[in-house]
Amino acid sequence: MKSSLLFAVSVSVALSFMLLACSDRGGYSGEARLPDPPSNPGSIEQLTNTVWETPTATLAFYPGGVVSFQPKGEESPKLTGSYSLNNGIVMATIMGVEPIAATWDGKKLVIQGIECTPRGRTESQAPRPRQ
Repeated sequence: MKSSLLFAVSVSVALSFMLLACSDRGGYSGEARLPDPPSNPGSIEQLTNTVWETPTATLAFYPGGVVSFQPKGEESPKLTGSYSLNNGIVMATIMGVEPIAATWDGKKLVIQGIECTPRGRTESQAPRPRQ
């Protein structure tokens, strides 16, 4: 009786952790945690050709859904990936970097509760991926 109860409790706890990890706002499951959308979402036109500084990197958003990511450091390579914007939520996928989810209200870009610093505009053409 004790062993079957212990087994049932163990399975229940394991399932709870699995469900949390697979939920939209749970732990890391290969996708970024989704923030709540801003009350007044910004447009893709407002985000395109902007450059933003985070505490650890610089992000630039180009036409056609191309994003560049340059970690801070003397010789850090500029990485490229893709981004999308839906209802004020920016999703960026860059190979070698954990997926990024941010909010965009047309003026502020916020990643994990940290407001990014605007650094101006990009050139209109996206960088080519490194070969």
